[in-house]
Amino acid sequence: MSVVPEGKYADIGDGLRVHYHEAGSGPVVLFLHGSGPGASGWSNFRRNYPVFAERGYRTLVPDTLGYGWSSKPDVDYTLDFLIGAVRRFLAKLGVERCAVVG
Repeated sequence: MSVVPEGKYADIGDGLRVHYHEAGSGPVVLFLHGSGPGASGWSNFRRNYPVFAERGYRTLVPDTLGYGWSSKPDVDYTLDFLIGAVRRFLAKLGVERCAVVG
């Protein structure tokens, strides 16, 4: 298993930080990983997002809260909580519109 390299961080409020990798420029493509042992944005999409970046897209590959290098708050990880975190992450980076890959 590969070691997940450390990327950038976005403070999204309430003491929460989202770790992410970013590459390229242009229209935004957001890559959202699933759950399970070792899941992270980079571990799930490390071979995919660079290809999109090379073809003219700004790629954002966050670790969902509770995974990878992102904050791991002691809360219920409800769908509303996770969606709220993604919205706050995108707002922090100034993204109003994006395509989503999951």
